Amino acid sequence: MRNYSFSFGPLQILVFMLSTSIMLGCVYYKKNTIFQEQAATDWNATLNEIKMSRPVIQVISENKIYDLANYRFEDDKLIGTIKPAKIIYTPPEQNLFLRSRLPTEQRRPILLIMQLFTLNDMNEGEVEIPISELGKVQYYQGADGASTLATLALTGVLVVGGAAVFLAIACSCPRVYTVNENGEKVRQGTILTGAMSKSFERTDLLPLYDLDRTGESIKVGLSNELPEDEFIDELKLLKASKKAHTQLAVNADGELFEYNPSLATPVSATSLDGRDISAQIEKADEIGHFFDDQLETKELNSAIFTFDKKELTNSEAKLVVRARQTELLEYSAEYAFSLFGDEFDKMYEQMEKRSREKYERRNSQKGIAMNAYIRDGKNWKKVGSYHYASFLHKKWLGLDLDLSRVEGETVEIKLESAYKFWELDYVGIATNWENLTNYEEVALQSAINEKGEDISALIAEADENYAVQRGEGTSIDLTFANSAKENEVYVLKGTGYYKHVRNYAHKANKKQLLKLKAAGPMAGQEVSKTIDLYLQAVGSR
Repeated sequence: MRNYSFSFGPLQILVFMLSTSIMLGCVYYKKNTIFQEQAATDWNATLNEIKMSRPVIQVISENKIYDLANYRFEDDKLIGTIKPAKIIYTPPEQNLFLRSRLPTEQRRPILLIMQLFTLNDMNEGEVEIPISELGKVQYYQGADGASTLATLALTGVLVVGGAAVFLAIACSCPRVYTVNENGEKVRQGTILTGAMSKSFERTDLLPLYDLDRTGESIKVGLSNELPEDEFIDELKLLKASKKAHTQLAVNADGELFEYNPSLATPVSATSLDGRDISAQIEKADEIGHFFDDQLETKELNSAIFTFDKKELTNSEAKLVVRARQTELLEYSAEYAFSLFGDEFDKMYEQMEKRSREKYERRNSQKGIAMNAYIRDGKNWKKVGSYHYASFLHKKWLGLDLDLSRVEGETVEIKLESAYKFWELDYVGIATNWENLTNYEEVALQSAINEKGEDISALIAEADENYAVQRGEGTSIDLTFANSAKENEVYVLKGTGYYKHVRNYAHKANKKQLLKLKAAGPMAGQEVSKTIDLYLQAVGSR
């Protein structure tokens, strides 16, 4: 990761916080106006700082509206290229207005709009605008106090770690691929997601699909593509018999179960703001629900799914979803890492003392995990949480669902997450399922790391004798005997953990860390909303 440094005086810090607040995701927005006498003294410095957040800037001259591109500052002049505006941004005349009252195409851009008014006649092409000749400047700022934390959070990360902190997302954990006979690598997913310290070490089972079974061997690889150390304790290839036409999913204990893919599906699916999201979750495809409602609420983002009870023939069911954790979660995690600065390693020492149970409980509270509830009378009873999914691929996940106490003709399920931390692609209930058992180990033929070293002894058993992949570019290549029959499935079993490696030079932002901690579970959601808007502004997503 490249490091950026910035120098801020008191005025610049004030203005930069002001400019950052333009990007907040509130319900109410305030139109702000700065007139000529202020613009002449303040806005030369202000616009320089705002360039970092990449707003859309328009120049308005005698009722003509131009988009300003490639702008820069020389002396007291704003220099750039203008051409007729593609979109005319015309928010309500009143100073306070609802986001929902804006036309759809204006809702996101309006957060990033700055309009410069000048009395001079302007023509398309290259322009030089003296700051002193700006009659006024208008910009649009969130007016709900609930987003103050998010303003400070984003300002904090840009001051402490630099904008580049968003360009190096974690996307952690070993990445798994298989190799066909022609040498083509096929991505299979990840293992050990979330096992980010020794105390969180665990075992994962990953079904392998799209395998080339024409040769005498099965080739599987693990690659480390990020700044982290990966500690692999055990790697085995298993095979197990499964019934024809059944689907596999991972339960909360990391075990595989198979189920009839003809699941009971919701008769209705509604997001937190009342939208019908049935089309996003009715089939496994590339269209999903992101828990992206913008309502200001003290609760996490959620969606409710209603099932017809007549379709549920077994009270011991599985709540099955196809989902993944998102890049925004990773960007938000990278922001949190940056706040620890040169005390990052000390943070990891403290993490080593934390139990996995406490870690998972905290993740549930903050919406890092996707939580599931079932309606029990007037109350919601927690079913469990989906903790570990791939960032690269959507996974089939299941939770035990007891339907014996549900009364009435319908079953209501609620799923919740922090803002845009999960993508939900499919929701169903399986009543015809059973655990996958009778695994048989496949003979290992070779295990070679990127240095050409034989590491077969290191990965043979879960004995804390680790094969260590230190940093980007390290890998393990495994070769197994191809012995599975047509009705058998190959499953990679992996045990271990990983550790992020960061070399921040700046001091820890303890003040911001304390603010986030004091704000409780909703702090992460507010930060993620702001980071999402920032990434949209700079075009990083």
